[in-house]
Amino acid sequence: QLWPQIPISGILTLIFSSFFLPFLTSLCIFPMYMLVKKMYDFQTAFVAIVFWILTPSINLFVVEFDQIYPTLTILTLLLYFTGVKKRNLTYTFLAGLIFASGMFFKFIFVALPLLIFLFHVLHIHPRDKNISKTLPELALHLSIYITTAIIVYFSLYLATGFNYIT
Repeated sequence: QLWPQIPISGILTLIFSSFFLPFLTSLCIFPMYMLVKKMYDFQTAFVAIVFWILTPSINLFVVEFDQIYPTLTILTLLLYFTGVKKRNLTYTFLAGLIFASGMFFKFIFVALPLLIFLFHVLHIHPRDKNISKTLPELALHLSIYITTAIIVYFSLYLATGFNYIT
């Protein structure tokens, strides 16, 4: 009796919020698996994925667009990590683009460069013992990462007058 009274837009909203948004959260398992496998091994990556899947509060209880943010964060970390390991600035640039898109939706992404700095110092630096080689590379990758987001927002401001701060 209730279904015929609901307009098609209401049904589409129900389907979108009930199935598509949790699906976006589950997409996080692919970059998470690749990141953890590159950092450690297959078994650790598998355990991380299982814990992610079995954490019900992440996928089921919040039906908002916020569910895409873990995917953007993990994908940014994966691209940054890949760029540093392969010494390829293209991956760092792509990580900066994802950082800029995440900041467009939520300002909390401003803290992500600090997380990446800590990730670089605590995980990548201890494996490379030559500090004179690692620190300039850290500065280069972080500057490209942050500059990419600044260029995106400056271009957006010039093209549309959109000011993210105000």
